[in-house]
Amino acid sequence: INSAGIAGLMLGQDYPLNDWQQILDVKLTGCFHMLKAVFPGIKSRGYGCIVMIDSIAEKEGNPNASYQMIS
Repeated sequence: INSAGIAGLMLGQDYPLNDWQQILDVKLTGCFHMLKAVFPGIKSRGYGCIVMIDSIAEKEGNPNASYQMIS
């Protein structure tokens, strides 16, 4: 099971690129590295299961995490 997430700041036109990159590194690149690490074992055994989960806030929203619209 891969469970990785990171809380970001408010999105908007002034969102720092370094902070955005950190979110991508944890949520996307982290999953990529996990797959690279476990797939050889799954392949050699001929079976396996990979489950990737993230925060329910991605689906349901979080009242404490607002998003600023770019105007």
